[in-house]
Amino acid sequence: MLVRVLENELNDDDLSGAYATPPEEIGIAECHPRLVREVNSRADHQFQFYYAAIFAIPSAAPCGGIEIAADVSSRAAVGLFIEPGQPVHEPVWVVFDGDIQNALFKIYEELRADGALP
Repeated sequence: MLVRVLENELNDDDLSGAYATPPEEIGIAECHPRLVREVNSRADHQFQFYYAAIFAIPSAAPCGGIEIAADVSSRAAVGLFIEPGQPVHEPVWVVFDGDIQNALFKIYEELRADGALP
């Protein structure tokens, strides 16, 4: 199932943005080394790791994925966008409210504002 990545109202005439698969839990061994380095800098936290595939609107072409590391106790999540054949974008930290979908929305919005995502 794909979910449009946005926090606000859906405008049916707006064909910008992206769709994402629901974030699925992954192991640290599956994470990009840049994300692992980022969370290792905060060794006192207990991170869980997630991946969501990203697809462009309206073509539905795959455009990469967002990896997320989230820690409930510290209320922090960090994510990065991985685009095949391109350098990895800098990690983005957001407040984590315990809902991984909300973390995906926030990370997506930050990455989009930085020009990293459609």
